[in-house]
Amino acid sequence: MSGRACFRVPDLVKDAVGITIKYFDSSLDPDLILDTSPALNLTPEQISRLTAQYENERQYYFQGQPPFGDLMETISKIRQALQTPRS
Repeated sequence: MSGRACFRVPDLVKDAVGITIKYFDSSLDPDLILDTSPALNLTPEQISRLTAQYENERQYYFQGQPPFGDLMETISKIRQALQTPRS
């Protein structure tokens, strides 16, 4: 059973934002929209540079880790899970 079956990701993010505002950073935007975050929407140039860096350093730091393409697929899935209907 996947984790998504147990909870809705946008609700989880909303809860996390609320906790962050209450206990850590009261200036955080309560309507934070993460699926449009630059961290989840890399440009082609960023992807190219990160792919090269990952491949160059993989032998030193990332032994046994998945190919960079798999990481990009995971980022895409996270972004999709965070999307909420907007009116």
